[in-house]
Amino acid sequence: MKFTGNLLDHQQRALDWLNDRDRSILALDTGLGKTFVAMPWLAQHHEQSTGQVLWITQAALINQTVQRLQEYLPDATLCHQLEPFHRGSCSRTQNLAHQERWSAGPPDIYVCSYQHLKKVPATPGQLVVLDEASAFKTAHNGTWKSVRNATRKAGRVLALTATPVDNHPDELHAIASAIGITDLIDVDDCAVSYVDDYGGRKFTSWREPDGLALFNQHIGSHVYYHRDDTGKPVRVGQQRVYVPLLPAQKRKAEFWLDSRGHREPWWWNLSPRDRLRRGMDAALWPNGSASPVADAAIADALARDDKVILYTESVSDGVPYLCGKLDTAGVGYRNIEGSSDQTKRAQALHDFQHNPDVRVLVASQVLEYGLDLQFCRVLISIDTSWNPSREEQREGRICRLGSPHETYEHVVYTPDLDIFRRKDSVLDRKAAMREDIYAGQVHSMSAM
Repeated sequence: MKFTGNLLDHQQRALDWLNDRDRSILALDTGLGKTFVAMPWLAQHHEQSTGQVLWITQAALINQTVQRLQEYLPDATLCHQLEPFHRGSCSRTQNLAHQERWSAGPPDIYVCSYQHLKKVPATPGQLVVLDEASAFKTAHNGTWKSVRNATRKAGRVLALTATPVDNHPDELHAIASAIGITDLIDVDDCAVSYVDDYGGRKFTSWREPDGLALFNQHIGSHVYYHRDDTGKPVRVGQQRVYVPLLPAQKRKAEFWLDSRGHREPWWWNLSPRDRLRRGMDAALWPNGSASPVADAAIADALARDDKVILYTESVSDGVPYLCGKLDTAGVGYRNIEGSSDQTKRAQALHDFQHNPDVRVLVASQVLEYGLDLQFCRVLISIDTSWNPSREEQREGRICRLGSPHETYEHVVYTPDLDIFRRKDSVLDRKAAMREDIYAGQVHSMSAM
């Protein structure tokens, strides 16, 4: 198995570090080439392994992963779960062709999703690559257990993630324990030892005086961090825009968000999470009326000469609303969703990049992983998630090495309500906690 690409300096340093370890976490920043480093790692260690290479990723990224592996490891034989034989939907002819194809032995690399992993038998001595390792950041859930079973007998394991921490430090501990790193304390002891006022899934502050330093000492020897904006475009322009709502729309949103004065039993029977979701949806996508937030985002997009990506968290309400408004305005656009098949998705992205009449790409959460859109320099988001890593992943689609642009813009439009300002504050606090781990600087934060 031979790697045919050329590594950049920071990628070569990462590879040199990985070669000295059997189990490790590669945490390169978004757009710095994690999967590109993993391929020469595979090539170097494949001959010493006694089993098939297992490459696990998000289901939506399987085809893209296979294409990249074929491009840079051209002499490797590959198989993946989307082939008819593995889907259980092949004809007799396809079944015979599959058997003939692998009559001389199994393929070098098998690519599958985390959902499919529990169907794959573990092989002693095999190499395992876990792409998008954020999929198993919660210790002892189903995905974490599947990963642990797959890595238990493996010879070497490499986990790839741009965002090893989202909400609290023990997420990084969960990744490390899932890939079989043995010199770790229990995850509960990890929280007690390094974090103050640890409650549920909320991080408050590091245990003084040296909780952060001890945490980094405990985990850091197994993680290779590299966060570098050199060669990437620089973010410019306004970043957050709070849009006032019409009085009636504001009252409808606050009906769900404000608990004062409610005596209806059915209202209190709803969970706080459900009331929060209904209130935020009412502010963003008012039923039967225009959305001031979305309209402001669309007006911004149409006022630009650049191609623009329009992002929304809402597939059921947001995507149809945006597409309808663009249709009415007579603007060329394409949209991709998680349900879009690979052919439709590839065609939409090709049209957005190469067709001058297609000015806008409308997308939902599918935008957050695996897409290289650095030819575009403007991202407009309607609302945010509660997770800073998701924001970083989305922004990383256009802020990448190889971008032809010196600058980029990411503008977020949200309703001018207290709950959305609090959400932005939570995002900032979580991002600060992550930077503590990356930079090793103690920074106490108030409760989220």
